[in-house]
Amino acid sequence: MAQNKKLYILLGVFLLVLVYQFVYVPNTKNIDSMKKLLLQKNADNSKLLTILSDYSKKQNNNISFQYPPENFSLFEFVSTIIEKNFSPNEIKKITSVTETKNKTITEDTMSVDIEDVPLEKILFLIHTIEDKPFVFFSKYQLTQEKSKPYLVTASIELAIYKK
Repeated sequence: MAQNKKLYILLGVFLLVLVYQFVYVPNTKNIDSMKKLLLQKNADNSKLLTILSDYSKKQNNNISFQYPPENFSLFEFVSTIIEKNFSPNEIKKITSVTETKNKTITEDTMSVDIEDVPLEKILFLIHTIEDKPFVFFSKYQLTQEKSKPYLVTASIELAIYKK
């Protein structure tokens, strides 16, 4: 009887160790990682809401269409911004200026692909480009990196219209 009691106690302790090892510890780690993920998502959400409100305030200041100065070079403008703010490893591709002539105007376009950069760098680039009333976004794509959620990849095509 005493030996059965010891066996039951030993079996109970063994089951407690198994439950602790294979149920409690993994779930605690999952809960901790989910809490961290939730905090990060909330921070990203608040940052995005701030960005959207800033952008909507800026959009209220409507700027009329303007032609660029005669000596303005889209490639030089974009290259200067990129050289100052991005490392060569972050620039995936730059396509040179493509010129399309219509009857009265000429459209110059160029595209830039930037990868593995923080959102703040992309926002600075967007704000710098939007400060010029004659440079337009013809295409824009922003994706978040799956392996590194704090980094983004952007594909931007810009255009200017000349007389």
